[in-house]
Amino acid sequence: MGRLGAPARLMLGACAVMMLLIASAVNAGAAASWRSLGTSGQLGISDLVGTARGSDQTLHVAWSRRASNGLYDLMQTPVAAGGAVRSPGPIVTGWANVEGPTLVASGSALFAFFSGTQTLVTGDPHEGVDDAITADGGASWALAPTALAAGDFAGERDASVALGSDGALTSWYAGEETVVHFGTDPTTINQRGYGLGTGQAIAVSGASALVAWCTGVQGPNGVFVQSVDPATGAPAGAARIVPGSTSRGSGGVAEAFCPASTRVPLVARQAQGFFVATVDGRRRTVYGWSVGAAQPHRLAGGSSYKQQVAAAASPGPKASVWVGWVQDGKVMLRRSNASASVFGATVTLNGPRDGSIYGLDLNAQDDRVDLVARVQHDSGTVGLEHTQSYPGLTLIATNGRRPSFRVLDAGAPVNHATVAVAGQRASTGSDGRVTLTVDHPGRYTARATAPRYVGASARVIASRR
Repeated sequence: MGRLGAPARLMLGACAVMMLLIASAVNAGAAASWRSLGTSGQLGISDLVGTARGSDQTLHVAWSRRASNGLYDLMQTPVAAGGAVRSPGPIVTGWANVEGPTLVASGSALFAFFSGTQTLVTGDPHEGVDDAITADGGASWALAPTALAAGDFAGERDASVALGSDGALTSWYAGEETVVHFGTDPTTINQRGYGLGTGQAIAVSGASALVAWCTGVQGPNGVFVQSVDPATGAPAGAARIVPGSTSRGSGGVAEAFCPASTRVPLVARQAQGFFVATVDGRRRTVYGWSVGAAQPHRLAGGSSYKQQVAAAASPGPKASVWVGWVQDGKVMLRRSNASASVFGATVTLNGPRDGSIYGLDLNAQDDRVDLVARVQHDSGTVGLEHTQSYPGLTLIATNGRRPSFRVLDAGAPVNHATVAVAGQRASTGSDGRVTLTVDHPGRYTARATAPRYVGASARVIASRR
């Protein structure tokens, strides 16, 4: 395997008498075409994955496997923009240990960051957080000469990496506390001053960087975020608790749920700030918070458990946010508007047919989202499954002799959506509105559809006058 030279190293631094009826979502349990990512049952139940989309819109999914000789390989599976799964290929092979990877796209290059050690020899220069680069879509990878971060159990923890204009920022769990490392020199001191907890995630938005972690037992409990100096990795402000990430337990103590083997769902909305998705301490309510906003969005409630919360930001200037979670064996999804101030209808997808989801990752495109689920199959093996979903429409129906309708996407009107009821159909205008004449009074179900959306339905009453 080749080495990562100086030019590639430099790239790390450049880098929603009349009655309104609103459809709550789409058809519950909608079919989802899940496809295996070729992990062949070699994945562990606690193994994290990394995702990134290349300049050709191919989604790359990185995962580790334990080979028959007891050593570990870091693999990546390409998925075309339309969802076709291609054959997996190696990033590095024959390592003594490999932990959860992070993939980052930068221009035409794709970086793979992962914790581990190449050998068990004392002083192995690759013990820590390592990086490899590909410029040919993952056909070949060049490994850096040494780890970019070391010490503080770096080679034994799932790290998170983000690229800022000043260089790489790496964060992991080091003996209970969160540390951040700046740059690609393993001898650079790891920065402290962050809180206790696990599930570290780090992100860069414009000239700002943020690190997140979750504390459920050490206290104070909750999901926390803290600003990071992108030029040094040092703390750039006090830690803030993410609203909605706790529930009041016995004695009024705040309780938080910190799932094992996952990262805090922290995403950068391109250069428009940060967003965090969380579940409360009782796992009954899902929240989403635009960091700095006065209040979070309440995205789901009820008595069912919500787990495996994930988030992603759409590419380009729109920067809408997708949030997903697992509930009653199904995957639930919601997408926001461009400012992440309003969320659309909930889309419900059936989970994989022969297993349970133990991890969920999202990666957004302009018009849809890719889902990667870590699944424990009924056979006992663990594998990665992939599917895609469009956002859900919201249909608002107004009763009357001539019922009227409005079709929305996260509060915004949808032009050219088709509304059908009682054998009649018509398209919405630019305001998302349409009115239909129903020949016979009664109660009906109206349905709205549009290209690249999951349809919605609503009950409506057609009156005599």
